[in-house]
Amino acid sequence: MENKKNNSKKKTNQTKNKNSTQIKTSNTKTKNQSNKTKSNQTKKTSSNVKSTNKKKTNYSNYNKNNKNSKNSKNQTPNKEVKVNKESIVNSKKISPSNINSNEEIKKIINTPKEKKKKRKIRKARVVIFIFILILLISLGYIATYFYQDYKAKKNSLLDIDNIPLDKGLEEKVEDKKSEKILKLEELQKENKEIIGWIEIEDTRINYPVVQTTDNDFYLTHDYKRQYSVYGTPFLDKSFDLENGSSNYLIYGHRAKNGLMFEDLYKYSKKDFYEKHTKINFTTLKEDATYEILAVFYSRVYYKNEKNVFRYYYFVNAKNEQEYNDYVQSAKKASIYDTKVDAKYGDQLLTLSTCEYSQEDGRFVVVAKKIEN
Repeated sequence: MENKKNNSKKKTNQTKNKNSTQIKTSNTKTKNQSNKTKSNQTKKTSSNVKSTNKKKTNYSNYNKNNKNSKNSKNQTPNKEVKVNKESIVNSKKISPSNINSNEEIKKIINTPKEKKKKRKIRKARVVIFIFILILLISLGYIATYFYQDYKAKKNSLLDIDNIPLDKGLEEKVEDKKSEKILKLEELQKENKEIIGWIEIEDTRINYPVVQTTDNDFYLTHDYKRQYSVYGTPFLDKSFDLENGSSNYLIYGHRAKNGLMFEDLYKYSKKDFYEKHTKINFTTLKEDATYEILAVFYSRVYYKNEKNVFRYYYFVNAKNEQEYNDYVQSAKKASIYDTKVDAKYGDQLLTLSTCEYSQEDGRFVVVAKKIEN
């Protein structure tokens, strides 16, 4: 029994010793781990201190380099790079330790992002320059347009009654030569191509009439041969002034501001016609009155179109049949009946202007000469 008790005591002591040794080993392990962590922390702090020291030395070296570059007299200054380090650090969020020389500054400036920015700035400058150039050109165009418009209006408002005559010419007014004919002769001193004067009562149609060998010239020139968007009324080049022709075919622009032949369109209303049946046309040979016989719409026809009334081809009748065909075609096309007719040999007057209800449209008034 005693032996059993001793054995049990020994076992319990052994277990106690084992547990105590295990506790001791665990304590030593924890101590070792804590020592390791402390050593690691001390290493980290020492490395941080070293890095900060390095940054300080780099920054000081950068400042020294800048001072040396400023103090050096023989060296040429670097014109390409004039950059403040602090601005680079702030804009790029770069630590000063990364900037050690001007070459590194160039690298930072010439990054792809910076190049893109520069390109965008250049493009913006080019666009602004082009915009300003276009604006200046358009303003110049508008200014010249309004100046030409003013000039054309001023020239178009010439009234034959306001043309002055010399005292000697006033005394020479005879039955054959009226005052208007003498004033036309005065106007011819400015331009030999002035051949007549057209006038309709209660309208702005009160202009000199010109003729040249080119039907296009006076579409863009006034009676002084100066450029004008309104042109001036002109007689067809086919009319023979020396020997005479059957039909004075006169063209004129239809300006929206009421100039040139705009008021001719008033004859589209019969009420206006009934109060204004006469047209005055003065040439260097006579001061004549014409009575309206037809008012109609027309257009410029294509060459392949047949059986159409091409009024703009009729200037000089080859025979009586051709003359009568023109008069009858005009009366047939008329928008109202004037109850006026013409016989072969009567001098005709045709006024033509643009009409915008159709392509290449025309508005035409035909009249015959009557005795005063």
